[in-house]
Amino acid sequence: MNWRFKWSAALRRLKNRLPIGLQKGISDMLRFFRQLPCLPGDVEALGRIKGEISAARTASRRVWYFAVPLHPNLGDQAQCLCIREWLDFAFPGAAVLSVPSRVFLRIPGLFLGWMSRTLVTDDPIVFQSGYTMTDFHPDEAVRRRVLKRFCQNPVLIFPQTILYRGKSGEKRSAEILRRCPRLLLLARDRKSLQTAEALCPGRAAWQPDMVSGWIGRYSSAERGERILLCLRRDGESLLTPERREHYLQLLKNLGPAELCDTQADGSCSDWGAAIEGLIRRFSHAGLVVTDRYHGMLFALAAGVPVIALPAGGHKVDGGARELAELCPGYVRIAGGEDGLRKAATELLKAYLPPVPRQNDLFERLLELWKRAEKPRR
Repeated sequence: MNWRFKWSAALRRLKNRLPIGLQKGISDMLRFFRQLPCLPGDVEALGRIKGEISAARTASRRVWYFAVPLHPNLGDQAQCLCIREWLDFAFPGAAVLSVPSRVFLRIPGLFLGWMSRTLVTDDPIVFQSGYTMTDFHPDEAVRRRVLKRFCQNPVLIFPQTILYRGKSGEKRSAEILRRCPRLLLLARDRKSLQTAEALCPGRAAWQPDMVSGWIGRYSSAERGERILLCLRRDGESLLTPERREHYLQLLKNLGPAELCDTQADGSCSDWGAAIEGLIRRFSHAGLVVTDRYHGMLFALAAGVPVIALPAGGHKVDGGARELAELCPGYVRIAGGEDGLRKAATELLKAYLPPVPRQNDLFERLLELWKRAEKPRR
């Protein structure tokens, strides 16, 4: 086993045995030191955003978009692009004020003061989708601070995977969310929906991930023969380097196969082009095998069948079940190596009709939003 992976896994196990409060303190401290090199850029971003907030005072309508991603995860960046598309659709001509979590958390109190001088009660406040409703995520800290101060505004939390490991974090979030009478909290899998309904009864709904609107958009006329093994290589991965290589060799016994990931180069300057390039690469494959949530969605966007590998928690497994309902025949969940081999063999040979498009996703979400944003009497 790779010694770095072994050491990292041991530290994760040790940290997970600590009390939740101490785990949060360690996570915050590590995040602080990792983000020190970003400080000059964040200061520059704060100045730019402050200017945009001031300029937006004269706009007929403003939308406050929080937790905009800065990191090179193409899945998160794809969600951001889809959210911007929907905001343009739902609020044409509105000034969209985009605020990354890292930048906000540099000076949260001062930032909320800038907001209070521009924001009016009907300004929508929206939050980035993803796996962010969990104990230590910085987006969770942003949500709590903003909604504690501006709970009377209409609030839209885009589709989430929700998993709190401690009751205290879940209770604290519930207290804040229940103070928001014009809230719509979207969950992208059924287990997360159950948690969402417990957090804020009557204000939660199921909605597929925003990238679901791209399903079938990049379908190729002909499927290729190559198998793409799309595996994460970050701290959330359950696979050692040796295990990743083992999976690759297993698939190579079935046909040509290669590794890839949804993580881009940190120097990327055009997220849209990077995402489209990866999906185009998927579109020339015959099959995608992945432990990435958006690895599944990028495969379906390319019109290619996909097998989900176990990834821990319900993020990928739950997402795979939802996507299997949206795209019958296109999504399988691997049940061990034998199950993976069997599913891959079947899907490589299978004739599949065109993947079903999700053309009405924006309209469905807009209807949900219109009902939620009305002031409750």
